[in-house]
Amino acid sequence: MLHYTELPQSHTPPAAGGISYLASDILGIEACAMTVMKLPAHAEASPKALQSEGLIPEVFVVVGGSGYLATDTQEFSLRQGMIARVSGSPCVIRSEAEGMAVILLAARP
Repeated sequence: MLHYTELPQSHTPPAAGGISYLASDILGIEACAMTVMKLPAHAEASPKALQSEGLIPEVFVVVGGSGYLATDTQEFSLRQGMIARVSGSPCVIRSEAEGMAVILLAARP
């Protein structure tokens, strides 16, 4: 069975001017939470909203642009086509001049 949809026009901003969709709910995915985040130039976002719902952000897939993924002790450069995993640390993502689009996968407890 194939499920597909266009992302809705309503959204939750992860940062000033950014857009975030809980795509797993839109598509009916139950095993994990999947969020689509679009950040404008030089923006920062934290997946704290997911954590407040009991979800554990883990995998970041960069589908456009570039930026950084930072924890309390480390910072990694990201660009389109890269995938990163964070385990057990709070984190933030920061976009560079062209902005960044990221698919975030989070474990459901």
